[in-house]
Amino acid sequence: MEIFELTLLPVLFKAQRILRVDQKLMQPGNLSNKKIGIGMIGTGEISNLHSAGYRNNNRARIVAVADINPQIAEEKRSAFGADSAYNDYKILLKDDKVDAVDICIPNFLHASAAIAAAEAGKHVLVEKPMATNPKECEEMIAAAKRNGVKLMVGHNQVFYPPHQETKRLIDNEIGTPILLLTRLHNGFRQNRGWRAEAKSVGGGFLMEACVHRLYLSRYLMGEPTKIYCKNTRIFDDTVAEDICQVTIDFENGRQGSLVANQGGPFPLWDDRTEVIGSEGLVIVNGFEEQAIAGPPLMFYTNGRWIHYVRRGHPATVGNYPLGNLEIEADFSKTYANVTSHFVDCIAENKEPTVKGEDGKRAIEMVTACYESAKKESPVSI
Repeated sequence: MEIFELTLLPVLFKAQRILRVDQKLMQPGNLSNKKIGIGMIGTGEISNLHSAGYRNNNRARIVAVADINPQIAEEKRSAFGADSAYNDYKILLKDDKVDAVDICIPNFLHASAAIAAAEAGKHVLVEKPMATNPKECEEMIAAAKRNGVKLMVGHNQVFYPPHQETKRLIDNEIGTPILLLTRLHNGFRQNRGWRAEAKSVGGGFLMEACVHRLYLSRYLMGEPTKIYCKNTRIFDDTVAEDICQVTIDFENGRQGSLVANQGGPFPLWDDRTEVIGSEGLVIVNGFEEQAIAGPPLMFYTNGRWIHYVRRGHPATVGNYPLGNLEIEADFSKTYANVTSHFVDCIAENKEPTVKGEDGKRAIEMVTACYESAKKESPVSI
């Protein structure tokens, strides 16, 4: 790292220190010899990413899987090293080896499975979106509290180190936050499998994909107070909206904007988030993929750029005026970060970073978007 201007040294040292802390927090602990038994409900593609967090965690072990397809359930049982495979999650919930469940089934089934698991005394991690409407979220939260179990929602982008560092920069380094801009360009149309049914999704592109951008906006900027949304449907074979334009009022006068679309050229997938403040600008260049290559995180302050480069990828290191800071920026690892955090919360009896109330708030934002688009006017939230 080069010699920097003295005015920027405190910023860089603090950033390096917080990154080391974040990485430490991501590591599974070793406070108990009793491994937490995990039951996987649903064994689709996302379960493969979730399973890595359990298989590499010395506090937990996948002991059972459930899928309506017996052959797939058995294949995943073997792949995950589990003891049992079931074709009905209700039978899995009777397995005494299961202490907690990870729900990876279609959106419209989240609430019923989570409530049944809580009633069976199992801790619950549920994939995003938490449910298909706020009422279902309330019922899930009530069931967890009633039975004294943990309820966590898989908002994996909260566990992405560049987003965590962006949050730190917003809170400490950019002065007064003014505006958030976030976007999503998607070349994969939502027109196959269960995602092609509005009932299963709980809506359309907003609910299934843009919910990530909405909960991330809240994580970075604070509580939303008003939403204005315009949705447009371009393709006849998609569930609902293909283009979403959302304006968000946040508390303390902060503003936000989301622009998202699906149906672009396959296999395009690009997202970007920018936050500008009175003393700095933060840019996250892509979470899953980038249409325009760049460092995963950039911070502009005092007339200069600080670039955070992808850890373990020296080819991304450039000769920037302020050198580089390394940061973990592999989106696939965020799922393991989620599941490891879930296990640690159970083992240490602490509240998850993303609680049921946070999942409900995200669904309230999606619901407000749909209501606003229908009314063609802003909606308070």
